[in-house]
Amino acid sequence: MSITSELQSLDQDVIIQLFRVFNYNPGAGDEFYFCAHTGVTFLSKVYTPRACSLSGFKVTSQGTEMQADLTVSDADRFLTQADQLFPHIVGGRVDVLYTRPDYLDGGPLGNLPQSDRVLSQVRLRIMSRVLVPGESATYRLENSISAEGRSLPNRKALRKCDPTVRYRGAECGYTGSRMFTVTGQPTLNANLDRCGKGLADCRLRNNQSRFGGVPSLRRQQD
Repeated sequence: MSITSELQSLDQDVIIQLFRVFNYNPGAGDEFYFCAHTGVTFLSKVYTPRACSLSGFKVTSQGTEMQADLTVSDADRFLTQADQLFPHIVGGRVDVLYTRPDYLDGGPLGNLPQSDRVLSQVRLRIMSRVLVPGESATYRLENSISAEGRSLPNRKALRKCDPTVRYRGAECGYTGSRMFTVTGQPTLNANLDRCGKGLADCRLRNNQSRFGGVPSLRRQQD
């Protein structure tokens, strides 16, 4: 996913990608939070702005592989210094969280429960690293299931619709005139017409046949 001006503007229809790197300094509990946008605070954690991109997600129909390349700018040589301080970065973990500007701390929906504010979360393991000092570092990431040789019977399931599905887009399929806010309240203001990505939101629009989530699913972490 490339970094675009649309993402950096934090438009309310944009999905925000947040990164948490941890388990790279065994026993110390150090964590590093960053994002590709203007610095934000989410769930009381401050995410510092750092040019980065995540690309190459690949999921098989058996759900056994998920790989990605995370490229992060090292213009300030922060990663060069970190590489010297934390030689065990390979094997560390990366959480990728997806949310929306409304759900950020201080946002209009920032007081909702965490389960409603995190649209999706993927936990990956750092398998390798290529560092070009002063330029960038690229980390090859895999999900823990793939790294440990385990398998799942199906594709990755989400409690809500996938955050990449755009409301009123082709996959969503809703083209009706009725409009609702992200919390499910009727509205006549097209600027407030947003979907919360849950089954209840689809029902309000009589569009539940296109719902792509699993409502009974609990978010799982390894």
